Amino acid sequence: MTGQRKKESPDKEFDDDRTESDYVLSDSLTDMRTSLFDSGDIRRLISCRNKGGRIDLERCQELPTDLGLCFMIRHEYVEKHGNNGDTVYSGYETSIHFETDKELERYVARDLPPEKVADIFCAFLERSELPNLKDWDRQYRIDTPAEREPCSLIVDGEEFPRIDLNDVIAAIEQLERGESESVMLYTPSGANGYIEVTGKLDDYSVEINGDNSRGERVGFRTDTRYGGHVRQWMTEYFIDLQFPRITDAWEEFDVDASFQ
Repeated sequence: MTGQRKKESPDKEFDDDRTESDYVLSDSLTDMRTSLFDSGDIRRLISCRNKGGRIDLERCQELPTDLGLCFMIRHEYVEKHGNNGDTVYSGYETSIHFETDKELERYVARDLPPEKVADIFCAFLERSELPNLKDWDRQYRIDTPAEREPCSLIVDGEEFPRIDLNDVIAAIEQLERGESESVMLYTPSGANGYIEVTGKLDDYSVEINGDNSRGERVGFRTDTRYGGHVRQWMTEYFIDLQFPRITDAWEEFDVDASFQ
C-alpha cells in the first residue's frame, strides 16, 4: 500500500470537468461521496433538501482555529424524543466539528435558513472561513453509550480494555509520531468486527472487518493521507460501532484467507 490518495466516486449529476479539491462532499440520501464538486453543487443540495438525510463537508487537512482543528461541517435532519417517546424536536441541525487537545467537540445551531447554511458551507470551502459561533450550542463527544458493548483498544498487540475517546486520539497521535505501528478498536465479543490503522503521519492504511447486511463477515482496506479521515472513522466506531461508508477507494479482501 502506497498511501496515495484515491478519488472518491462522484455523483452522476455532477459534471466531470470539476477539479478534485481538498474537501469531500457527501450526501446520505444518495450515498454520494465525492471530491469533485463546487459551491454550486453545495447550494443545490441544501436548497432542495426535503425532510431527512445528512450532508457533510469534510476538510481533508484540518483547519487550525482558536477552538481547535476544524475538520467537518454537517447539516442533518434529526428527531429527538422524550422519555415517554414523544417527539420533542424535529428539524435541521447544522454542526461544526473540531478536534482539540483533549477531545472531539462540535458547535450546533438549529433551523438555520437554507441560504445561511449554504453560505456557511461555501465560506468553509472557498475561503476556509467559519461563522461566529458565540450563540451556537457547544457539545462534547466523549462517552461510550451505556447500552452497547464497550470497545477495547489494541496498540502494537497490547490491549487496553478501559478507554475513552481521549485514549483513542492519543493512540493515533502516537502512531503518527512513529512511536507505534498499529492501532485497533474492537469489541471483546468479536461480534462487531474491528477497525485497524497502520502507517504514519500523512500515510495511513486502514482495515475494517465486520458483518454485511446478510450477516456475512467481510473485510475492506484503503490508504489515505488524511488524518482527519482516520480520526473520524475511529471516533464513529468507538461511539456508535459505525464503519466508514464503503466507496471505490476501498478494496475488499478475503477474510477467511487472511486469518488462516
